[in-house]
Amino acid sequence: MLVSKEQPSLLVLGAGGHVARAFLRRLGGRRDRLGNLVLVDRNRRLLEDPVLEHGRLDYTFVQRRLRLPGDEGWYKRLLRRFDI
Repeated sequence: MLVSKEQPSLLVLGAGGHVARAFLRRLGGRRDRLGNLVLVDRNRRLLEDPVLEHGRLDYTFVQRRLRLPGDEGWYKRLLRRFDI
């Protein structure tokens, strides 16, 4: 989902981690306040989490292991692509 800049967009790195998942569980009811929600993680476990409201969160998932500074170009392109 690509949306306008009227609402802030959010990028969550390490989205499959415990802190990020706890945050995402609480975000479902407030999702309408955000533009793009982009979740980045090195594996796909997050996609199988039965507790997350996947449909309500309406996120874009990117499977990638991010290593900076080597991935800086990819990271900047991701930010531009989703207006983050």
